[in-house]
Amino acid sequence: MAEFNETVIDHVGTIFESDDWCGVSTGELNVKNALKRLAEKYPDEVECIAENSDGSVYYHVPWDWVAIRKPKQMHFTDEQIEHRRKVMKELRMKQLGKV
Repeated sequence: MAEFNETVIDHVGTIFESDDWCGVSTGELNVKNALKRLAEKYPDEVECIAENSDGSVYYHVPWDWVAIRKPKQMHFTDEQIEHRRKVMKELRMKQLGKV
């Protein structure tokens, strides 16, 4: 029987390491969608094990596909921040039909 090591990662959930695959459990929508696309494209390598009632999923993926990296830091000037606020406000108003 394989020995498991557990690592907890905020964004991805829990990863269990075995010989050639790891289990990825997540409730993050962007990660769930990425795993689903990978399972559709590579059904022999990526397998959905469970879709849980709380909305989380559990997949088996090849261990060498897993990479952990520091998030990219974004630094904006005050002008860039104000521009982004304005654009987001306009998008919200447009979506709400108030434009």
